[in-house]
This record gives sequence, C-alpha cells and structure tokens, in this order.
Amino acid sequence: MSAERDHFDARTATAAAVVAWSSAIAFHQVGHALVANAFGVPLEAVTALGVTGRWGALRMAGTLLTSVSGTAANVLLMACAWFVMRSSDGPGLRGVLGWLLFVSSGWIVAGHLVLSPVLGAGDWMTVVDLFANRGPLRVSAFVTGVFVCGVLWKATHERLAYVVGGGLSATRVEVARRLTRAAWATAAALAAGVGVVTGGWGPSDAMLQHNGVVLPESAPAAVVAGCLAALIGYALVALPIVLAPRMVEERPVPGPPLSLPRSPALIVAAFVTLTLVVGILGPGLRVGPV
Repeated sequence: MSAERDHFDARTATAAAVVAWSSAIAFHQVGHALVANAFGVPLEAVTALGVTGRWGALRMAGTLLTSVSGTAANVLLMACAWFVMRSSDGPGLRGVLGWLLFVSSGWIVAGHLVLSPVLGAGDWMTVVDLFANRGPLRVSAFVTGVFVCGVLWKATHERLAYVVGGGLSATRVEVARRLTRAAWATAAALAAGVGVVTGGWGPSDAMLQHNGVVLPESAPAAVVAGCLAALIGYALVALPIVLAPRMVEERPVPGPPLSLPRSPALIVAAFVTLTLVVGILGPGLRVGPV
C-alpha cells in the first residue's frame, strides 16, 4: 500500500481540483455575462456568485437564454473534459484533471436543477417564473434534475474506476477515496472563500434573487449569506462525489494503477486560477459603471 501511495501526490491532486472547480465557477458566471451582454444588458460586475447589471433591458427570450447560459457553459466544459478523459493514455494526470473538470461542472449543473425548484431561487427558478404554469414546471425541473443526477452519478463512478486504473482492489479504493476527498474538500474551501469575499466585498446586488429581492447588505449578514449561497451552490451539490469510491471496487479495470507524480506546473496554475476566482471574481470583476 505504501508503495502505491508514493505514486499519488496529494498536492498535485488538490491543485488539479482547484483548477477544475475554479474553471467550473468562472465558466458558469462568464457564460451568464456573455449572453446578457449579447442581448444588450449594461453589465456592471461579474462575481463568483452572480452577474450584476441593469436587467430591465432583457425581454423574455433574453431572460430565458441568459438564465440557462451558465448551465450551457458548464455543459461545454464537461464535453471538453470528456474528450480529455477519453483521449488520455492510461491512468495519469491528464485523466485525473479531465475527471475533475467533468464532475465539477457536471454536479453544478445537476445540483442546480434539483435545488433551484426546491429552494425557489436560482437560474432555473428564473426560467420557471417566466411562464404561467409555474407549479408543473417547477416539479418538471426537479424531476429532470433527479434524472440528470442519476446519469451523472453513473458517469462519475464509472470514469473514476478508469482514472484510478488497475491494481489491487483495496489500493484502487484507497486512491479513489483520496482523490474524491481532495475534490470535495477543495470545492467546500473554494466555495467558502468566494462566498465570504463576494458577500463582504462584492457589489450589494451580487446575490440578486430571481424575484428581484437583494440579499442582506449589512457586512456580517452579507458574508454569512454569501458563504451559505456558495456552499450550497458549489459544495453541497458535489457531495455525491465522495460516495463514488464505493463503486470502484465493483468495477475492476485492467492495466497499470494510477501514477500521479508531483506537477509543479499544475501547482502554479492552481495558484493562478485561485487568485483569479477568489481575488478577482470574489469581489467582482468590474466591466461597466456601478
């Protein structure tokens, strides 16, 4: 076991998770911003929790497409990640990074589909509120989300089995646990970080609800609200990841075990992406007059 553990560098795994989750968050918010800008919305700032602007300029079609554009951006990132995973030559860093990119964006998409109609807030409630038959649409969004979660759960543990490679069953499960724990711990820490920064230093309407109500403006309340919103939107939705190692034992894979050596380049990239997401998108990237 110790020999196998020597081939798994925890810092590199954590760095890959930082890059993956930072990319998923940035893609989601930039997707909203690009589509809103295309429909003529005067944007003010892009934050880790939302995009601020003068939304009165949007008509129904613009509101619909802007609301789903964050999900669309994450789906695009998932497609790229799937290509990276499938084109990797055996278990290694490329496969790990591809899997992390896939599950980070995937569980943001699936989780939001389930939680948005339950909590009555978020991108999909904005879509639901555009139509008169809100009740059936809300139930439909939830059921669709549950179905997507089932499909994604299957892809999550099946691809994880290939990512950790072959070898002894107990060793494969242990490596899978280390990887998934690093993935979820990174999601929680990053979510808490961007939530606190956006809540405390972001624009007052960074967490504008779908019904136009701005969340608390007082500093302590805003920090708490921002932290909770980010933890729900980015960490809670990713909890199924930590259950995936249980399924790895049931799916043996031929070939060599995962070898994940130290990658200084990826660790540097993680610092850069972390700085961009927490330090810039956290307080808000100003793109227009506030």
